[in-house]
Amino acid sequence: MSKNWRFAELGILLNDSMNSPTHAYSHTAPTQNYLFQIAVGRSGSTILRRSIGLHPDVYYNGKENNLIQDVAEVANRNCTRPSRVVAMGVDQVAYDAAFRQLICSLIWPDDALAQKPVHFAAINPTESNLDYLSQIFPNSKVVCLVRNGIEVICSRLKFDSFAHLGFRSHCETWVRSAAMLDWGQRNQGQFFMFRHEWCYDPELVERKINEMLQWAGLPASSAVVDNIRNVNDCMPTTQAPKEFTAMNDLEKRDYFRAKGERWRNWTEEERHDFIQICGGLMERLGYAIPFGAQRDRQRVA
Repeated sequence: MSKNWRFAELGILLNDSMNSPTHAYSHTAPTQNYLFQIAVGRSGSTILRRSIGLHPDVYYNGKENNLIQDVAEVANRNCTRPSRVVAMGVDQVAYDAAFRQLICSLIWPDDALAQKPVHFAAINPTESNLDYLSQIFPNSKVVCLVRNGIEVICSRLKFDSFAHLGFRSHCETWVRSAAMLDWGQRNQGQFFMFRHEWCYDPELVERKINEMLQWAGLPASSAVVDNIRNVNDCMPTTQAPKEFTAMNDLEKRDYFRAKGERWRNWTEEERHDFIQICGGLMERLGYAIPFGAQRDRQRVA
């Protein structure tokens, strides 16, 4: 049974339940604030989401929550497809409330923790997913984690779960971040771009973390900052040297920067592919490419 079939059935069943006079979905807007973290895999998303989840005012279930975008995708498709709109039988407000209730019951089911002011989840959505999530969670915000494309692709190449993918596939995955940045430009009040390199810069990490928390409506938290500073490499991988935990902040920064040199193992064809696919986004984000024609142009400039 395919995932698409299951979620299509979910949409039909949810519509049927809303047509019942006994359904108990609240049509009122949620009182909590919602914070969604988005990132390409191997961007440092695990350490950031785990750290945000330690904030005392945040309800986080401790997991990746990709189910959210799956539900949002089928809900959005179901209410925009003409044949389904006719069959809905409820207005858009009730429809959105039902899917909001479904997501909340799946991701934040604990009634005691639900009283916390910010509900947090880490997701990997498309632009249309974000549009619909903003519609059903009108007081939501999105923190987008970005990392140098060279570092991301080097990390993906070493990660067992992605080992079967080709080099160009990794490039195409990373460059999808551009769509998230485009969404952020259209929704600036809801969007905060957080750079991975801030996590290991001793002069920036605390200030940038607290700027993000303040933007999200949260007070500063030493628990969030300390967890990022003290983490053993970027979990869940365990590629750091044994002495990593004994490094000071400057040594950790140099260690992470050295990871960006792993491109030296790339072939000329791979370097060409990277420039062709990722060059525009690298320039947009202000990351230098240390090889090829783009390097020469940057030196002249």
